[in-house]
Amino acid sequence: MEKVLSSFRGRVQLIMQQDYWNDDLRVWGTQIIEYTSKADSVGISNPAKATAVRLNIHMHQQLYYDTPAKLVDTDEDWED
Repeated sequence: MEKVLSSFRGRVQLIMQQDYWNDDLRVWGTQIIEYTSKADSVGISNPAKATAVRLNIHMHQQLYYDTPAKLVDTDEDWED
């Protein structure tokens, strides 16, 4: 299992170094990728979660394709 987690970690670290990686995009998928890069237990640990992460990012980008980034607020108010 550790080898699998290490594999996901290495891959997301490479993704985060690419020009297309957007540090300003704050959606669930990008946050899970960041957790994975830090070997956090919440990060990607199986192919199903990796797919869900990618779908989350893809759907967000499609939904807001032609919207200026400054108009998209992905943070929701919540109470614990």
